[in-house]
Amino acid sequence: MTVQQVVDLLVAEKEKAEKSKSYVQQLRNCCDKFAQAFQMEIHRLTTEMLIRYFDNLKGAPRSRRNHLAYVTSLFKFAVT
Repeated sequence: MTVQQVVDLLVAEKEKAEKSKSYVQQLRNCCDKFAQAFQMEIHRLTTEMLIRYFDNLKGAPRSRRNHLAYVTSLFKFAVT
């Protein structure tokens, strides 16, 4: 399963659970950005790839932490 496919499933699940529109939109934006950077099967991601991605992420510290939180949600969803 690709990173984008997992993103799509996660977003659909959050919409089905009737999470707030702003939360779902921000989740989609962050996870789509992540999926764009990693156009591959999710199981092929390595620790080194993730470290490099987050080290190169632009934005304010708060925005970077939020982005990390959304991507963490993506991985938690993928393994459950």
